[in-house]
Amino acid sequence: YIEKVRGLLISLLFELARITEHDGDPEVEMHGGVGQIQNALRYVERNYSEPIRIEELAQSCSISETHFRRLFSKYISMTPIEYLHMVRILRACEMLRSSNDSMASVAMKCGFSTVSTFDRNFKEIIGVTPYQWKKDPKNYESKLLEVNISVQKGW
Repeated sequence: YIEKVRGLLISLLFELARITEHDGDPEVEMHGGVGQIQNALRYVERNYSEPIRIEELAQSCSISETHFRRLFSKYISMTPIEYLHMVRILRACEMLRSSNDSMASVAMKCGFSTVSTFDRNFKEIIGVTPYQWKKDPKNYESKLLEVNISVQKGW
C-alpha cells in the first residue's frame, strides 16, 4: 500500500504541476502563466523515452526558445532539461521496481542514450545509483518524495 500511495502522490504532484496557475499576478495573467507551458509538460510526459530538444518544447507552446526557457524556469523552478531528466528518472524508478529488465534496457526505455548518463542523472536526482535502488528500493523510496516539483514560488 505504501508504494501505491507514493506512486499516487507523485502522479498528483505531476498533475498539479500541469494545472496550477498563479492568481492575481498581472504579469502571469498577461502572458498566460503556467498554462502557456502546459503543452510542453504534456509533451515531455508523452515522449520522455524519445530524444527531446528544447526547441521542440518551445514549438509545442508556440513561443520562442528563449522565452520558453525563461517561463519554464520561472514557473517550474527548474530548467526544461532538469525537468525532462526528473520525469525520465521517476519512470526508471517505476520500471526498476516492477520489472527485471537490465539497467541498459531501462536506460534506453527512459530515453537515455547511454547507461553512464542514466547512472549519473539517477544518482543526482535520487541520491543513490540505480543498482542500489534496484537491489532494495524500499530503503530509497523516501528519496522520491524529496524530488522537487515546484510550480509556484513558495510551494
